[in-house]
Amino acid sequence: RANQLLGSALAGREEAVEVLTASADPWLRSCAAYAIGELHLVRFAPLLEQWGRDPDPLLRAAAIEAKHKLKEMTTTLPVPSS
Repeated sequence: RANQLLGSALAGREEAVEVLTASADPWLRSCAAYAIGELHLVRFAPLLEQWGRDPDPLLRAAAIEAKHKLKEMTTTLPVPSS
């Protein structure tokens, strides 16, 4: 269904999130921020930093929450045994 709405085929979750990040619509970027946090997509962390200062309150809140989720993920990773 997403492929029909966007008019192109998406290879997977990360590509779908990437499409959302490029939107001019703050609601769609908020959805992207949520997905980034839920899917632990660390490569988008710089966008979360930028969006955390956005004038749109929903986007700002979603970005801050996603940053917390990424931070939780990195602090709860198991330590490899030697």
